[in-house]
Amino acid sequence: MGVSIHYSGKLKDAALLPLLVEELEDIAKILGWTYTIFLREYPNNQFETSASDNDYGIMVSPQGCEPVVFVFDHEGYIYAPWLKQFFTEPFPIYNISTKTQFAGADTHIKVIELMRHFNKKYLTHFTMIDETDYWETGDKAMIEEKISFLGSKINALASGLENTKMKDGESLEDFIKRIAEGM
Repeated sequence: MGVSIHYSGKLKDAALLPLLVEELEDIAKILGWTYTIFLREYPNNQFETSASDNDYGIMVSPQGCEPVVFVFDHEGYIYAPWLKQFFTEPFPIYNISTKTQFAGADTHIKVIELMRHFNKKYLTHFTMIDETDYWETGDKAMIEEKISFLGSKINALASGLENTKMKDGESLEDFIKRIAEGM
């Protein structure tokens, strides 16, 4: 539960990877975000023709936010490298979700604007689903409203779990449903 963005896409050209990594590393340093760099370039600046276990690109982590992933597979598709051990099919490896709920509206906007810039400069076949609709509208008030609404629901659920006792014979599922109905 919480405000998230969901995205997918492909690097336009393998030769762009070093520029993307360098630019995002600089942005992360300026904003004080932590980051992890994987391989900085493809062999001979070409996508690989056969599958490999190599991870290319960079992942940044704004404070209070899940990682923003610009990690690419051998063909240049953005993917979640930590999921490849669990799935052989492309879904959900190639559909990245990043929760921004606890980072606040300003960080959400920075992430969206970063995505907008990188989409234009480095990516193709890019899709974005922004649960706040900021991607489409540019309306900061909508972000704040959705973060506030979901925050109140998260707090209500936490309070209910802390302050409500299970009834004798009540299943955990029924207990949680009872709390959720009272929110």
